[in-house]
Amino acid sequence: MVWAIVALEAVSFTALLTLGAIWAGADIGLIVSLVKQGGIHMAFFENTRKPTGFGGRLMVAMMNIGHRALADWGLRFLPLAENADVLDCGCGGGANLRLMLKKCPTGKVCGIDYSPVSVEKSRKLNQTAISAGRCEVLQASVQALPFDDAQFDVATAFETVYFWVDLPACFREVGRTAQSHAGTGGFPPSGDAQERQRLAVRDGTKIMERTKQP
Repeated sequence: MVWAIVALEAVSFTALLTLGAIWAGADIGLIVSLVKQGGIHMAFFENTRKPTGFGGRLMVAMMNIGHRALADWGLRFLPLAENADVLDCGCGGGANLRLMLKKCPTGKVCGIDYSPVSVEKSRKLNQTAISAGRCEVLQASVQALPFDDAQFDVATAFETVYFWVDLPACFREVGRTAQSHAGTGGFPPSGDAQERQRLAVRDGTKIMERTKQP
């Protein structure tokens, strides 16, 4: 633990606050807003977009914990057949790949991320399924997916679409890889209604909003 404490002392105070927020399950959409307002150091924020180096390895580990509540909530609305072929875009630390592998015990789950750090973490976390041929994790961009047309029954993207540069183009590329019967669902960050609906760029996309329980 000593080495970790020493290393963390070199991280900025705002970075530590951000890590704490993610650990506690704070909406990363709020963090995006704070960065735009100058509230968080941009260099550290870039590790939420594309994790790199030691800070990136720390970030993906924290995201696996902090994003769990939203993932559990979102997957309630996503019926998955036991033999479904699933694509997760922006798979981060691989925690959601593991969740969906449990839901699809005879299916296959593929993940893509353009961060080598994320790919490494996802592969390590899901090594047993990868060895069994039930999981594949590739370094790739959502704008150019290395998959065949109509290859997947379901495509997901958790806590990542607000980083996509060209939303319509990215959604078209995801739609290309999904079978015609596949549904899509959006689980967006907090924000105003106009911003949430902006994510619904594909016909048939349904936007679900998580609200606090009374």
